[in-house]
Amino acid sequence: MLAILCHSGNDNCTVLVELGAVDTLLNVVAAYKRRDPVEGEEVEMLENAWGVLGMLVESKNGKAAFLEAEGLELLILLIKSKKMCRMGAVKVLDLVLAGESHTVCLRWVEIFGLKTLFSLFMRKGIKAYKKAYPHFSEIREDEYVLSAIFSLFKNLSAVENTEEYTRLIGKFEEEDFEKVDRLIELHFSFMERVNADVNDEENIDEDEDEDEVYLKKLDRGLFALQLVDLVVASLVKSVDDEEIISKKAQILDRINMLLERSGSSMTDIKSVVE
Repeated sequence: MLAILCHSGNDNCTVLVELGAVDTLLNVVAAYKRRDPVEGEEVEMLENAWGVLGMLVESKNGKAAFLEAEGLELLILLIKSKKMCRMGAVKVLDLVLAGESHTVCLRWVEIFGLKTLFSLFMRKGIKAYKKAYPHFSEIREDEYVLSAIFSLFKNLSAVENTEEYTRLIGKFEEEDFEKVDRLIELHFSFMERVNADVNDEENIDEDEDEDEVYLKKLDRGLFALQLVDLVVASLVKSVDDEEIISKKAQILDRINMLLERSGSSMTDIKSVVE
């Protein structure tokens, strides 16, 4: 019923937020921190709860209500639980950080959410999770995580939020730039998938128009590739802070080295994001 109301218009979402629906739904999903729903109606109920919560945080005052109810703190616990609820938690995290979410992004850094987010980015424990939940979509989670990282770059200012921005940049320096390596690895992986049949004459359909070709590329991972390269562009974007400039210079050197090793360059990154 709530899902139907939310789909009927933003005004309904606003009213639901005012009535405390965000807090109620957080209590619903919190019940699955230590156990999975029983197959059938309970699974559907949990998926609907996440879906409605996602719509509410995108509505007027939804993110403020989410923060007040300590929704970010709960997301960290649910992601760390490695239960089925992790999938919904990662999706809602992406939604709540997206758009004009300066206060939310600041709070995420303050509660040490970067550690949880970048653990997902590095796919720690992913093999066991995929085995436990065969319906889990790795590429979908990659998209949510990359989108969340990009939202942090968009909402945090190197000038006004120097400490938080420096902590974000610092994640890419850790462990001998392993996250930069992972980022460029994803760039080439998604690039290969997107261009999989460009040179395969058997897969070329001369009757396809540009929209059909574009949709086919989206299915193969074009959106994920764009997100990867937007994060790369954010990493090397110029700023005025001297400490951050020094950090970014080292990161750029690493990126250029990895790209050149595979016969590529930043020009290829720019061609994807422009």
